[in-house]
Amino acid sequence: MDHSTMDEMPAAASECITEDSNSYLLIVASNSPKLEHRHHLKPPAVHKSKKKIDQDSLSEELQHASEMSASVESDEVSKEHEDSGRLSRSGSIRVEIQDLCNDGSFNFTTSTLRKCKQLVLRPYWGLLLFIGWRGFHKESMNSSRLVWRCINFLYPTFMILLLLYTYMYEILACEWKLNITTDSKILKTTTAKPLTTTRNHSHSSVTMSIIMPAFETGGNMTNLGGVRNIGCEHIVTTYFIPNLLHFLAYSLGLYYFRIQENEQLYALMEKVFLQATPLQARTASQQKMINKLRLFLIIGVMWVLLTVLLQCLYVWAFNFPKLPLFETIGVSGYWILFSIELLGRTVFNSVILAIVMNYGTQCEMIKFYVRGLGLRLQEKSTDLKTAMKDLLMLRQSLSLLNGIISKMTSLAAVILAELTIIGVCILFLNEFDDPKVWAYRSFFPVIWALMLCFPLFQAARVNSICLRIQKISLEMRVFGYKGASILDLDSFLQFVSLTKLKAKLFHIPMLPSHLIFTGVVTTLCFSSLCRPVASARQTTTSENSHQIVLDVLSIMLDMPVISQLSRIWKVESSTES
Repeated sequence: MDHSTMDEMPAAASECITEDSNSYLLIVASNSPKLEHRHHLKPPAVHKSKKKIDQDSLSEELQHASEMSASVESDEVSKEHEDSGRLSRSGSIRVEIQDLCNDGSFNFTTSTLRKCKQLVLRPYWGLLLFIGWRGFHKESMNSSRLVWRCINFLYPTFMILLLLYTYMYEILACEWKLNITTDSKILKTTTAKPLTTTRNHSHSSVTMSIIMPAFETGGNMTNLGGVRNIGCEHIVTTYFIPNLLHFLAYSLGLYYFRIQENEQLYALMEKVFLQATPLQARTASQQKMINKLRLFLIIGVMWVLLTVLLQCLYVWAFNFPKLPLFETIGVSGYWILFSIELLGRTVFNSVILAIVMNYGTQCEMIKFYVRGLGLRLQEKSTDLKTAMKDLLMLRQSLSLLNGIISKMTSLAAVILAELTIIGVCILFLNEFDDPKVWAYRSFFPVIWALMLCFPLFQAARVNSICLRIQKISLEMRVFGYKGASILDLDSFLQFVSLTKLKAKLFHIPMLPSHLIFTGVVTTLCFSSLCRPVASARQTTTSENSHQIVLDVLSIMLDMPVISQLSRIWKVESSTES
């Protein structure tokens, strides 16, 4: 190394800053220009000695700085050990990560995502925790302890046993009275027994069957049920198949959320929030989406409470109906069994809510993402290559949506559809005159139809919005796009047309036109069924009124006073003749 390069080293190292994660050390080695000019005038020996002194001082300062940083690090490590020991004794560690922008303000996307996690995801995780699809104390450092392992094993087992108890209770108690042939009529159950005993008093039994109110008929139905059979006559179609589908959906959810620990909903939420641009009114749209998801969750909780109210309304309408199988345990035993069944019914409906909420929330996220992509294409604020990547990400999200969660939603939709159809049919065929029974029959199909329409409506909206991408690509091909040739536009149009962006249920794309057609046909069918039922009900009421008059006249003619008067009238008429 020559003297020129050695002379330049002190000048270049005039200011040296070493930065550490825990401390900032500033080391300044400054030389004035006069001293630098004198270095060139000094002899080589003096210059070498001066340079050696500078190097020795610089090495000493670096060594002193390293010692200081090591001491600071050791102090902080000891503090961290003390804090960790204190936290391990107190419980779990809470870690919050905050991002700062260049101006020192918080990142709006991160804060909004954290807010969505607190307001939407944590209550949803609480719902999963209630039905046994998420482990207790999962986000804590102590989740691997033996106590939490036992709890996380026993609680899902208890939920499964509770669901099995609910399934068996439905079959044994003939829950909700869903038999169309027997649970919607009065005359057959009350006239069958008196007509088989005596023939002379059959007319009096007919009058009692017409005057008898609905709640007394319910007691007669239970007594007759004890003679005929113990359970229901329609177990397989009304109870066994829906319960089997529900248990299959619960098993899939247990595998999807508990074993796989799938966080697809949170991952999709992060992708959607990060792709929001300032042109899309990022903070306003994200806040609007959070409010909408929060509203979905609140309405879902209200739906579960309404199903519990429906169960209580059923018991109130039929005056605590029970079969002779439960009469041996007494009133207190019946109420205990009914309370356990009410808890199981809450878990039953909470499973349906968790499935439908997950599907509906993912559909809402995908709709938000597609709207942002369509807005960027219309404003020409993105290039075609980035748009193709976004479309691939959208296709991946839809394929995950059409996976296990779509299968679980389809199973839940079958259960809800069956209950809705049976409830509507019994409502049209109901012949009970009790207002309590009418209130229960009217409230029953509405509850299940509301939850049935929600996933169908969300899937149809997703498919409707995805069709806008094809329309936008056609407009781009006609009117052009910035910096893109005709060949690029043709390839983009072909790429969009070949990319299948459809949300499915039952492996069928839910299109709005299909749902509208199905709704119109169903309404026409039920309206056509209402007319003969109403006319038959009018004829039966008129026939019943005529029968009442005839029965009253026959009873009056059997009275001794009326018979004596009729004999006198006949004698007088014969003498006059």
